[in-house]
Amino acid sequence: MKNIITINNDKNLKFKLSSIWVEGYEFNNEGEREKVQKAIIVLFNTHTNVSIVHPLSKILLLHTWSTKKYNTQRQYGKSIVGFLNFCESIKYFV
Repeated sequence: MKNIITINNDKNLKFKLSSIWVEGYEFNNEGEREKVQKAIIVLFNTHTNVSIVHPLSKILLLHTWSTKKYNTQRQYGKSIVGFLNFCESIKYFV
């Protein structure tokens, strides 16, 4: 099987925050399904421009901030992504 993103000492990897639109996740006053925007964390390869959804997105979507609006999810997601990129960057200096 061909790897989409190689992890072995790849300095081209970066965590990013992205968004998706989910249909049927919430209902409006008339009982119709609405599309809602959700924040997700992706692992992005800057060399190939390929993104893969990171499992930490499950925290944003299903657990901690699932009932919050998009801007709140984005705010907390940016903090998580910043921390993950920091941890990734110091790994190369140690």
